[in-house]
Amino acid sequence: MKGLGFAAYGAGIAGATLFAAPFAIDTISFHARAEVSPVQLWALWLAATLSPLALSAIAWAAAWQFAPRWLPHLIFIPAAIIAYLQCMSLFLRVSELMIHDGPAGDASALGSLYLLLALLVHLAAFATAARASLKGRAKGG
Repeated sequence: MKGLGFAAYGAGIAGATLFAAPFAIDTISFHARAEVSPVQLWALWLAATLSPLALSAIAWAAAWQFAPRWLPHLIFIPAAIIAYLQCMSLFLRVSELMIHDGPAGDASALGSLYLLLALLVHLAAFATAARASLKGRAKGG
C-alpha cells in the first residue's frame, strides 16, 4: 500500500473513531459495575477495540519481509477475527454487558468498525499481492 492507500486507511480509522467512540465512552462510563476496576474495564475494551489495528500494523510490516507478500494478509484475516472475538468476549464477561443489550452494542461498535475496515483493506491487499505474484510467475515461467 502506498501513501494514498495509507492515508485512506487512516481516514477510515478516523471516521470510525469519530462516529463510534462517543457511544463507547458513554457506555463504559455509565454501565461500569462497581466491583470491577474502571482501569481493568478500559484496558479490556482497548484490547478488544485496538486488536484488529495492532494486528494490521504487524501484517503490513511482515508483508515487506516475506517473499510471498500475500501470505501475511491471508494470515491476518482469521487472526484478527479470533483476536477481536476473544478480547470482546472477555470484556463483555467482565463488564456483564449482554451483546443483545444496547450498551454492549455501543461498546463493541468501534471495534467492529475497525475489524471490518481492516478486513476489507487486507482482503484487497491479499488479492492485489496474489495477482501480482501470479503475473510474476506467468512472466518468469
